[in-house]
Amino acid sequence: MVINGFATPLIQCFPMVFYLFFRSPCNIQVLIYGCPIFSTILLSKGIKHRGQAKYVDKGTALFTARIKTMAITKNAKIKEKLYIDSDGLMRGYYVYLHKDRETGEVFYVGKGHEKRAWQTTGRNDLWNKKVTALVNGWDVEIVQLDLTENEAFALEDELVEKYGRCAAEGGALTNWTPGGESPVSIKFSLEIPGDGGWTDKYHEVREFKKFSRDKEETIIKAFNNELKLIYSSVQQLAKEARELFDDELSESVNDLEDTISFLLDAITEFIRRRMSWKDLAIEFEEQFDQLEMMIDDIVECHKVVRPLLQQTHKSVSKIMSLIDSGNRKTAESIATQMATIPAAESGDVNAQARLGYFYGFGCGVPQDDVQAYKWYKIALSLGYSDSLGLVDIVKGNLTPDQIVEAESLSKAWLNRKGVLGNGVNAAEKNAE
Repeated sequence: MVINGFATPLIQCFPMVFYLFFRSPCNIQVLIYGCPIFSTILLSKGIKHRGQAKYVDKGTALFTARIKTMAITKNAKIKEKLYIDSDGLMRGYYVYLHKDRETGEVFYVGKGHEKRAWQTTGRNDLWNKKVTALVNGWDVEIVQLDLTENEAFALEDELVEKYGRCAAEGGALTNWTPGGESPVSIKFSLEIPGDGGWTDKYHEVREFKKFSRDKEETIIKAFNNELKLIYSSVQQLAKEARELFDDELSESVNDLEDTISFLLDAITEFIRRRMSWKDLAIEFEEQFDQLEMMIDDIVECHKVVRPLLQQTHKSVSKIMSLIDSGNRKTAESIATQMATIPAAESGDVNAQARLGYFYGFGCGVPQDDVQAYKWYKIALSLGYSDSLGLVDIVKGNLTPDQIVEAESLSKAWLNRKGVLGNGVNAAEKNAE
């Protein structure tokens, strides 16, 4: 909000003390001395500032640091407090930039809520040194509002990289460490590169049973207590494996330790309202799938670890049966039909390889090794070299007649698309 036109004849004639109380959402009290009165003050509309900010005019524009630096993206409306959204997540965080007012150079990227972007306390020595050296002060720019804490961490990390990296990495910013949370913390990301949108679509249509927040927390805390008891035993085994230099035991126990660790971290994120109930359930589902594979190969697991693996599997099975709505197969089918198949048909080799996998395991489509071979072979022909081993694996499950059929289907698709294989366009080949 820009306030102009205070240099009225009345004010110019009477050099006295004026108290102006702005009844806008800013709620900032400005104390003005003498004349000439300033003609423009930049205030950040929507920011709740407690206390007073003083402006003393003695013929020069002398602002206190808080007012001097108070510039914000136009129309930004920051919520006064964090709040709980409809998914049960804590929201109201934002990501901001600090800029040299004279040059426009970004020297700091931060994440915060309420008035954090304008605070000068709690800053590192590099930031303080930089600000002290700025002749014309600095501005605040809000990049994005109304984020969850994890969203804010992710954007902060991205912007630190974009604007020159942190000081600890030899970068130009006054951020001492990279953006985002501590390296020991986990970040959950829905997007998987190259999946043709399958993950997003699956997340959209997948459903789990809904309870009140209190009931959800009761369920999860009980599960958390069970996991912690198992985790304690697993960690003790891991310690023994290290002391005994037992590689076989270490491999088995580390796999289980990682899986339980993911589950415990997800629970912590949910309790802190940084993860929704649905995201938590999907994380449980992914780790349950991992446990299912470990159970299928339990003979490969060290015999000392097997009882703990079975106990973990039983505990996670129990929580999944409690929260699962039963629409997983439907969600997989919808995601495959609406995302993976169109992407594969359009020539996306990642989606083609994924579709081959789906046919091989019957995920979202009927199990069909001929179709699995076809799509793996198409992806390989278009340059997706990782499909080579997969083609050989599926080939071992096919009869000679099925191999001929699968080869014919893959060649027909490539011819229909005008591709001879290895990414060569048929029209270009004929022109040669």
